[in-house]
Amino acid sequence: MRKKDQTELTPTEAKIVELIQKEALSNLEISEKLGCMERTVETHIRNINIKLGTRNRVEIAIYKEAKK
Repeated sequence: MRKKDQTELTPTEAKIVELIQKEALSNLEISEKLGCMERTVETHIRNINIKLGTRNRVEIAIYKEAKK
């Protein structure tokens, strides 16, 4: 079994990045859209920041994945 890359975003994290980048939604709005608690979204954003090397949602909003 292949070990998961710890820098790879989960499907939920990728969706949150998309919602921040394309719709500029707040944590509360994202939680309502995904049907989860706001605290869960905050945890996902913390994990996204670690994986992308960003520090906040503004940096997530302007983050562009490097082309390979």
